[in-house]
Amino acid sequence: MKILHLINSLGAGGAERVLSNLCINDKNNTHVICTLLGEDEYNYQIKNNSIRVYHLNILKNKLSFFNIFQLYLILKKENPDILQSWLYHSDLIGSIFGTICGIKKIIWNIRHTDISSLNMKNSTKIIVRICGVISNFVPNKIIYCSKISLKEHEMIGYNKKKSHLIYNGVDINIFKPTKQNKDKNALKPKKDIFKIGMVARFNHYKNHIGLIDVMKLLELNNIKFHCYLIGKNIDSKNKILVDYIHKLEISNKFSLLGHKENMPDILNMLDLHILLTYSESFPNVIAEAMSCGVPCISSNEGEAKKIISKNGYILKGNNKKEVFDKIIQIINIKKNNSEWFKLKRNCKMHIEKNFSLQLMIDNYNRLWKSL
Repeated sequence: MKILHLINSLGAGGAERVLSNLCINDKNNTHVICTLLGEDEYNYQIKNNSIRVYHLNILKNKLSFFNIFQLYLILKKENPDILQSWLYHSDLIGSIFGTICGIKKIIWNIRHTDISSLNMKNSTKIIVRICGVISNFVPNKIIYCSKISLKEHEMIGYNKKKSHLIYNGVDINIFKPTKQNKDKNALKPKKDIFKIGMVARFNHYKNHIGLIDVMKLLELNNIKFHCYLIGKNIDSKNKILVDYIHKLEISNKFSLLGHKENMPDILNMLDLHILLTYSESFPNVIAEAMSCGVPCISSNEGEAKKIISKNGYILKGNNKKEVFDKIIQIINIKKNNSEWFKLKRNCKMHIEKNFSLQLMIDNYNRLWKSL
């Protein structure tokens, strides 16, 4: 079976990473990828696995007849059994051209929650609504990666009968506990320092400022710790974060590492991962951290509660005192070697059983075969 995937780009993002892992590791089908934009983050990795990738090179905020006509030619040339589009813009464009080209099996993949968010452009909000209407006519199925995303879209008119839930999966052969770190120079704390990390690109709803406030509270209580912030635009050039950390006089407690390729090595050097986001669908980083045996604390957004289960803490709110208390509880668990080993082992086993990459691939294959 040939599946052609249409996605906005292959940049560093959750949907892009899931698509990359799916195409590279699914050996039962032939996968082809077409992006609306040009080459990006995952392009080399995908092409290196002999997967055909087309780029329409559409400029942001500017459609041209020539670029978009290329999609028609690609669809005619490849003649896929299934057209699977990822994210709203691709869902809309894929539906139009898939229908024109006579493709009978079209699947949407929706990754977003909090549709009314101020973080979403007005033009995207319009496309979301248009897709809601089109959902009654074009796609055979609509895949969501979280229950909250499914429910929110159904509430604004997305066809309920076409909804299909598939959780993201973690490559447990890559994200696994290890004592040998290839990136030994990335983190250099003393052994008695508790290592806290947060992996998230810079965006107001990721709530980096809230985490910094909690770290100040730890410092005031003489807790020995160091906090590592990892993600796109999280580095010394980020004036907002650097100035705020400096204002609180805790610069010596932070390392801003920016975007990292070797995430399994980074996660393995942490004692605890924290995510205080205001909005999330399926937080991949929590599953990845836990797969490495790293316990997590998270705000109750998206599927965080289901991912963490009993192997960490879900916050009732984003109150810094509550976060502080949960961190202290994790620190105390670490003081007991047997309890600490048990917690880390349970984190890993929970992800292996419920959120492995192979389980995700199997779920996609079952859906494709059912059409």
